[in-house]
Amino acid sequence: MAVDTANIIIGAGILKIDEEEVGATRDGVVMGRTVEFYDVTCDQANGVIKKHLVSQTRVLRTSLLEATLENLKLAWGGTIEENTVEGTKTLKMGVNDGSEEHTLTFIGPAPGEYKTRTYTVHRAINVSASEHSYVKNGEVVIPVEFEILPDMTQLEGEEWGTIVDSKN
Repeated sequence: MAVDTANIIIGAGILKIDEEEVGATRDGVVMGRTVEFYDVTCDQANGVIKKHLVSQTRVLRTSLLEATLENLKLAWGGTIEENTVEGTKTLKMGVNDGSEEHTLTFIGPAPGEYKTRTYTVHRAINVSASEHSYVKNGEVVIPVEFEILPDMTQLEGEEWGTIVDSKN
């Protein structure tokens, strides 16, 4: 395949968590997949004759640019309480036990003739060890990492999610 500069993706992206837009990402998203195989061998052949998939893990990593309490809750867990009488909003940082699952949607530019690429994954669980700081004249970046679990309620072939390019 010849190199086509229209297929090079450049640009920022937006992240949605459970259909709610949480803002821009700093450097987009990193989707990763690790696999483990079992090697099948036999006496009559020299070497591996087949591989069987034993397990796979998928992760999504990104950095959120907006230091909202909602984004901090996403990174660290907890609950948000709003007191309209006092005019306060409080993030109570409870234990993030990994049981809260999210649907993540990342929307960014697509290559070629398509305008938008949308990644959607279900059953995303926050597994990040995260920190952020407020520094003079610096941006606040909140790194988050999710492990994606297969969702067997989705259509066959979409258990890990989908990637859709759209001309809209």
